[in-house]
Amino acid sequence: MDSRTKINKLIDCVSTCEAEEYLSLLKELNFSTADFLEYINFSQEKYTRSCVAKGDDFELILLCWEKGQKAPIHGHDGSEGWIYVVQGNFEEKRYIENPKTKRLNQKFKVRIGEKEICYTSTNKNEFHSIQNLNDGRSISLHLYKCPIEKCKVFDEKAGEMIERNLKYDFKNEAVFL
Repeated sequence: MDSRTKINKLIDCVSTCEAEEYLSLLKELNFSTADFLEYINFSQEKYTRSCVAKGDDFELILLCWEKGQKAPIHGHDGSEGWIYVVQGNFEEKRYIENPKTKRLNQKFKVRIGEKEICYTSTNKNEFHSIQNLNDGRSISLHLYKCPIEKCKVFDEKAGEMIERNLKYDFKNEAVFL
């Protein structure tokens, strides 16, 4: 199956499938870097976010990470999502916010390798961070059930969660469905 067909099959499933079916389909499609060549963009300053496709009820983003790059602690504004590791290795740390004190407590950390998938929580009090542990570049594919326009991000200087509007580093207007 060619790259465009694989990506379109995943996009079609988002509109018609149940959550368990995304997981099965992601495994079945067995994505590789060759499937996303036109979306791969790296930066020494930070990980990059390239929009692969976006519709009213989903968002598919390719993130490209240089060695050691890390996403700050953040949430997904209640949007259900899955992260598929196309290339490399990551460490995900999960946190829960105490509603009374607003303090973050680490729940667990896990390593995620190539072709593995992790789930992002819909709990608005749960947050995570992801770091590239690979001895080189890594690439991850993020599928969200609803597009995420804004999210809470932990501001280390202020020591609290702040709301941040999200943007793509690279996008092709043709992918907006």
